[in-house]
Amino acid sequence: MRPQWDALVVLDGGATSWAELADDLADVVDGSRAVALVARDTRTPWAALAAAVRAGGDLLVVDGDRADESLLDRLRDAGYLVVDGPRRLRPTATAPARAGRVTVLTSGTTGAPKLVEHDLGSLVTRRAPADEPARRWLCPYSAGTYAWYQLATTGLFVPGQSVVPVAPRDLDTWVAVALASGVTAVSATPSFWRSTLLTHRDDELRPLPLRQLTLGGEPVEQDLLDELGRLFPDARLTHVYATSETGAVLAVSDGRAGFPVEWLDAPRAGGVRVRLRGDQLEVASPWVHRTATSEWVSTGDRAVVRDGRVHVVGREAVQFINVGGAKVDAVAVQAAFLSHPEVAWARVRGRRAPVLGQVPVADVVLRRGASATADDLRAHVAGRLPEVAVPRLVTLHDDIPLTPALKAAL
Repeated sequence: MRPQWDALVVLDGGATSWAELADDLADVVDGSRAVALVARDTRTPWAALAAAVRAGGDLLVVDGDRADESLLDRLRDAGYLVVDGPRRLRPTATAPARAGRVTVLTSGTTGAPKLVEHDLGSLVTRRAPADEPARRWLCPYSAGTYAWYQLATTGLFVPGQSVVPVAPRDLDTWVAVALASGVTAVSATPSFWRSTLLTHRDDELRPLPLRQLTLGGEPVEQDLLDELGRLFPDARLTHVYATSETGAVLAVSDGRAGFPVEWLDAPRAGGVRVRLRGDQLEVASPWVHRTATSEWVSTGDRAVVRDGRVHVVGREAVQFINVGGAKVDAVAVQAAFLSHPEVAWARVRGRRAPVLGQVPVADVVLRRGASATADDLRAHVAGRLPEVAVPRLVTLHDDIPLTPALKAAL
């Protein structure tokens, strides 16, 4: 596994090599201490990773949009020197640097962000063959997330790959950036693509010379795969299952949502195995985080088997809404909304309510030019769901709100 120091990262319209980036922060990420680096510009996180790889440094990267003072204090308590531009915040606890450690800060979707320890051996999951096609990847992820590291290490370690970063706050410009930079591959979440399809016409997207689309971070539905396949018929569509704790686990490229049930309990590429314990997905993999204490790691995600496919549907605490003792499946309610021809996106969640404990509510984004009202949508799902599952409140939004991890924020 050798770094491709001459490979390129396209930053703010100009290309620079990983070797040049490593020089930027060689005096900061030098292997002598654990460094938590706050990325408040586009170049800094890429330079930090390059310097850490060259020096065998101990690194954590956190995007500036997430770096509030409470998080920085938490990192100092964990033994990190926090580097935030000219600020140097010394650690409040003593902890020796661990050569080669790369710590991933989780998105915090289901709670406070966690610190997940990896090294390059567990983080670099792509062992590309010599004939891997050359790609120029758009990287829209927040710096320091697991998905960001996957793309960054692809650019650094896989021959023929270059990377074009776009900050999540600048996503309204990504199509123009991709066209100008010659992007041929995009890795992003389903919510990123649903948002893009809402805000861009077909004739704006079709000129993109895309040959690879990789989706992950959220459940991938068939309607989205079909739409992307229609728009980009020359691109290979891949959806992956990965978590910060287990690493990249599965990649599916047959154009269908879910993965074949035959993959359960059978070794996959790299020795990865997956199984269902009840309805919980568990993983055994060489890519799991370095503090795992058992061979099999629970992902915390539920999965269901339908028509010979295993579909990961998310965390039980998020999926089920307890309405007066009755369990309402938020995924099934969401599917009822998505069956309406004018609905582009829907998210169903529980809201606290007296007596019942919770009631389902829905946030919905309509397709461009649609005219359906909230009452129309309630009537539509009422004919498909038990009464207890019909949301009391349906709120229409103009666009899909995204977190820095490119997941739906609601």
